[in-house]
Amino acid sequence: MKLGVDPPTATMKLGVDLASGTAAGVSQLLVGHPFDTVKVRMQVGRADVTALAAARSIASNGVTAFYRGLAAPLTTVAAFNAILFSSRGAAERMLVSDGALSIWQTTLAGGLAGFPVALLATPTELLKCRLQAADGKVAFSGPLEVSRRVVLEEGGLLALYRGLGATLLREVPGNAAYFGCYEVLKSWLARWQGVSVPQLGAASLMLAGGMSGAAFWSLTFPVDVAKSRIQCQHVLDPHSLPYLGTWDCASRLYHSQGWRALWRGFLPCIIRSVPANAAAFLAYENVSAALSMQS
Repeated sequence: MKLGVDPPTATMKLGVDLASGTAAGVSQLLVGHPFDTVKVRMQVGRADVTALAAARSIASNGVTAFYRGLAAPLTTVAAFNAILFSSRGAAERMLVSDGALSIWQTTLAGGLAGFPVALLATPTELLKCRLQAADGKVAFSGPLEVSRRVVLEEGGLLALYRGLGATLLREVPGNAAYFGCYEVLKSWLARWQGVSVPQLGAASLMLAGGMSGAAFWSLTFPVDVAKSRIQCQHVLDPHSLPYLGTWDCASRLYHSQGWRALWRGFLPCIIRSVPANAAAFLAYENVSAALSMQS
């Protein structure tokens, strides 16, 4: 097994992965943000608000209302995907043998990429969750104030990493499934169409990408619910017994509210995930191919 590549080649490929991953993140956000706006409106609104009613309420303020709050996540989503795709690429180059990567190597590389992504995602998602969960109960002027109060009132800088364990449990197996499913589906589609994988068209890439996004969330959504509750406990229920970890949170939620509580919000999440990840992988493949041809 070859454990490295020529340094200039590695640097060039890393640059391609960073640029392609950034393009994937921007595309994912532009396609998925309107669905996320509907999801958030459902989360902070009345219990009986449906997705259709929330969408109609937002649309009454014009199409641009679906893109409210776009500026803040634009940078972070681009960064997440740049790190995700570049880390996945670096892991693949460490695992590559003289031949092509196997599906299992691709899956392992995806899982390894989840580690650096979790380190970035944990503090930024903690701030995002706190702002969304406040719902008028706690006044926050923005993410900087949230971070300041977390650091000063909850134990220093490490408090920003509350929920890291749950985030790792989401990102590592989730991204293993994400990239593994993507490669499997591309191989199946290529055989079905009688072409090679590089010859697949945009529709096939989008289908594989969308289904891979669905696989990520179908596997990890209950863990994500636990992560959000762990990160927001100081806002939602500051006097309750602190969660001891992901399992403690999930089991307490299950025993108090039933299994449905672990899947709350799954429908708008999956509706958002499929087109957003279809666009993300299409952007990644096209930008990567264009840059690789020029280099």
